[in-house]
Amino acid sequence: MNKNLLSFLSAVAVALCLPLAASAAVYNVTWGEPENGQLSVSTGYPSARLESDAEVGAGSTLYVNAVPGSGYYLASLTANGSDILSSHQFTVTADTELEATFEPIPSGSCLVRYLVSSLADIQVTCGGEAVYASGIVPSGSSLTVNVVPSSEVTLGTITVGGQTFTNGGSVTVSDETSIEYQITSTDVIVNYVYDQGNGQITMNTIVDGNIYSTIQPGVEGDNVVQTMTEMWICAVPAAGYVLENVYVNGVPQVIEELKVNNPFFGTQYYWGARVFALSNPTMEVTASFKVDDGSGPGTSGVSAAPQMQLTTYDNTTCTLTTAEDVVVYSVSGQAVLRVPAGSQASLDMLPGGVYVAKGAQGTLKFVR
Repeated sequence: MNKNLLSFLSAVAVALCLPLAASAAVYNVTWGEPENGQLSVSTGYPSARLESDAEVGAGSTLYVNAVPGSGYYLASLTANGSDILSSHQFTVTADTELEATFEPIPSGSCLVRYLVSSLADIQVTCGGEAVYASGIVPSGSSLTVNVVPSSEVTLGTITVGGQTFTNGGSVTVSDETSIEYQITSTDVIVNYVYDQGNGQITMNTIVDGNIYSTIQPGVEGDNVVQTMTEMWICAVPAAGYVLENVYVNGVPQVIEELKVNNPFFGTQYYWGARVFALSNPTMEVTASFKVDDGSGPGTSGVSAAPQMQLTTYDNTTCTLTTAEDVVVYSVSGQAVLRVPAGSQASLDMLPGGVYVAKGAQGTLKFVR
């Protein structure tokens, strides 16, 4: 059995029945499918895309890329009605609705495509005026392009219209033009510990939304990844706590609900963060947990529902003990189990998924 599979098995063996915890301050970010284009929302890395109605932590910065359909350009982009066309980003402070308008490209104009992310700031000007992502310029115009990488990455090759480009130079465009760049790949050492004091974290490398391997903390060679490797930091709070934040090299990350496709135990949900290995030689990963006062959306409910207790035995059998009458609902709202007061019920027969146990004194959300 290969090392990746062994490390994966060791990490998921305890994941059969876990409370679904949340940050105490999260908001929903929603958007529809605009006509003649699409929206792509990420946590800062182009491939770390969110789905509409995603829940993210307050204070998170999100990046919006609008992809026009053939023959169209981005005419407007708003977050809760506020114009974000020039920046393509916003900070989450409330439930947020994104909207975009795409219009036909006028005759004699051409589209300029590039992605907005936290990795680098692409600065494009035409005649001294800024050219925003998915915007238009007159055909035959001269563009000046400057790519300013963040301090976390090393900039590699830049291409404009598919041709290698010298950063800070100019180019004449007469047709649709894409601006792209590469990040230089290096070895990155990932450091963390499972036990974070009031909760635990695991770091998993992700390929196409599936766990590929769990990074073993402190194991030489097992904790080395390449630049731009996608990783998910999955958090499991102790009873009575919720995830407060996740930090990489002391910098707080975007907290979101992670949908993990587990080939052995089905789909599972965690609160945590999606991160990418950048050019820093090391990544120091930590998390903080806070007492669950029951006020935040999607809280684990352990302290808010003290009359209920989840217990896992030998990583295989999960039971729910309750001091009051409780009904267990599936994520779709269907009642799937009734547990009388003062009794204990096995949850082993429930299919994998998210469930909510509701009683008069509180609610407990958990993943089976």
